[in-house]
Amino acid sequence: MKKRACILLSAFIIMCIFSNNPVFAMGSEPLEDAAAPGAEVIVYGPMNYTREAEKPTKTTEEFSISECEDEYFLEIVKDESKSKGYISGYIELNGEIVVKQNIFNKIDSKIKVPVKLKDKNTITIMFTGKIGTSINLSIYKNRDVPPDPQNVSAGSFHNLAVRRDGTVFAWGWNDYGQCNVPVELNDVAAVAAGNAHSLALKKDGTLIGWGNNETGGCNVPAGLGNIADISAGGGYSVALKKDGTVAAWGYNFSKQCDVPEGLSNVTAIAAGGAHVLALKGDGTIAAWGDNIHGQCNVPSGLSGVKAIAAGAFNSAALKKDGTVVIWGNNETGQCEVPFELEGIKAVSVGAGHVIALNEDNTVTAWKSDKDGQSSIPPGLSEVMEISAGMYHSVALMADGTVAVWGNDEHGQCDVPDELLIPYIDLENVKVK
Repeated sequence: MKKRACILLSAFIIMCIFSNNPVFAMGSEPLEDAAAPGAEVIVYGPMNYTREAEKPTKTTEEFSISECEDEYFLEIVKDESKSKGYISGYIELNGEIVVKQNIFNKIDSKIKVPVKLKDKNTITIMFTGKIGTSINLSIYKNRDVPPDPQNVSAGSFHNLAVRRDGTVFAWGWNDYGQCNVPVELNDVAAVAAGNAHSLALKKDGTLIGWGNNETGGCNVPAGLGNIADISAGGGYSVALKKDGTVAAWGYNFSKQCDVPEGLSNVTAIAAGGAHVLALKGDGTIAAWGDNIHGQCNVPSGLSGVKAIAAGAFNSAALKKDGTVVIWGNNETGQCEVPFELEGIKAVSVGAGHVIALNEDNTVTAWKSDKDGQSSIPPGLSEVMEISAGMYHSVALMADGTVAVWGNDEHGQCDVPDELLIPYIDLENVKVK
């Protein structure tokens, strides 16, 4: 077993994942006397959206622009003077999800993404948080944006990455074609790597799967659409729809594809080896499937959860207070969260190790380190997203680099040279 740490230089675009679907109450009003920074031209906004009531609702608005061009960027900024704690929600532009995120904390106070506009446009804004929570939204023309990352996913022994242009790259174990990305695949918003198959969620809410299909994990159910989030497990797949319901298909030996009857108001999903977690809008968790290690035994009284993660035989919950709870197989002590750990932004679980994204955008890992999967590369910082494979770990940084470390038996830490080619004109982009 080789231990290796690789750095990938590539151009990705940021889209902090948030699998959220409830409808939220808010008020909106234009900001007065606000100007776009520098010489940038604002084409929509700035608009302020404030959560005013508990009753769920959503805001949809229409706007037109003249002489529509190719390059526009949407920016969301949390109003720190009014907003406290996390913010959840999503933004749709002309029927496509352009932003989805479930934690907007002290560090993540601004999001910028490229968008495509038409002469006539429709934008839907949905978010939640404490009453009074406020965000400002603008769309700019010719706005310089750093080559931020979008999304990575570590499977058992392979990795997937979404590039800035909406295409996907894959590397690592490929015995079942799980790294053979469909040639025509584009406009991808997020990816999910399973044991030996891969999934890609397109911006139009449809889903494509490839790789090992012996158990039907790549057979997306006919008519399945309006998908907000995806997750891939051991030969099976799970999708969260925008209406808060869940669909699962593929290998079902442990009943992991038997979604509990009446399950609704789901905001996030996580597929483990053979079990599934669903985070509900009230901050509680539903679990089903393989329970031989107690991975479906959600701790009694667990609430206030804002994110979830499922490993091979473990489950994890990230609470709104930044603490982590883990249950299931504890053979390597992976359920023993370091006592000093707090202010966590994200968590991911492998076969016997756990990685966590700290508030300062560094990474903490613990327990099984046989292949170096818990040995954080020196100097690793400004991390935006993490993903744990079976015996390896992946981190995606704000400057568009990717670090991979741990088991490299199938080349999952050997990032291909093709990804060293930038996908944007770096001479005209401000890099953080």
